[in-house]
Amino acid sequence: QDLAEFVRKVLGPYSLNVTTATQLCSSSLCQGKGRCVRQDPDSSSYLHLPPQSTTEEKVAEKMDAAEATD
Repeated sequence: QDLAEFVRKVLGPYSLNVTTATQLCSSSLCQGKGRCVRQDPDSSSYLHLPPQSTTEEKVAEKMDAAEATD
């Protein structure tokens, strides 16, 4: 149960955040024809959306609703 909670509250939203940020980057910078990669692999910068994005909140709500029906 601890693992399921970690995935639901931490890993899932983080993965969604990075995936969404990458898709937005790809569509805005490459018109959807490329892949976003770090320009400087040694940089300490990472591709993320703001932590409280509405996308994350919507997914968390859906995950909570799905869990309630289990």
